[in-house]
Amino acid sequence: DEESRNGDGENAKCVYHPKAPLFHEGSKGYQCCKPKVLEFEEFLKIPGCKTGKHVFVKKVKPTDPVEELVKPRIDHYQTLDKVHVSVFAKKVDASSSEVKFEDEKVHLQLNLPDGKRCIQSLDLWAPIDPSASTYKVLGTKVDIILVKQQPKSWTLLEKALVELPAGFGYTFSAGGRTGTTGAKESVLDPNNLAK
Repeated sequence: DEESRNGDGENAKCVYHPKAPLFHEGSKGYQCCKPKVLEFEEFLKIPGCKTGKHVFVKKVKPTDPVEELVKPRIDHYQTLDKVHVSVFAKKVDASSSEVKFEDEKVHLQLNLPDGKRCIQSLDLWAPIDPSASTYKVLGTKVDIILVKQQPKSWTLLEKALVELPAGFGYTFSAGGRTGTTGAKESVLDPNNLAK
């Protein structure tokens, strides 16, 4: 209470032993005073030999971990109508993390252990259907499925920061043109069917 903490009255006095207890060959006592006893119950009854004021130590509150922004590795592959994105981040807290979808962007806010966070936006290569796109938090990664607005191959996951050279592109089909990864036959969008 306040009187024993800050006052000078009888409740503010503390009777104690300033030195450590001593246990030697069955004898029990304190290094600071003479009484020594054989029984433990009697040892607990030895009165303190020094009088002082109570010392109250404030409880140390654990400091919040410093937030560290991390940028996890992101891989993807695509089919004709979807892009499958893997964000490799272990132990993501599913209850406090989220992935938001817009027509041409994906916003990641992932909370990881030890105060680590991933806050990142992906500026997508082409438009998606935000209402049909989904994500799932797993133990070692976050799986994102982006549903394309148009069934055609994307050159990259994100828009390039620099202009790509003329004719630059990846091939995603067995036929060497556009289409699905590992397909047995080429899958073309309507514009390329005529060529």
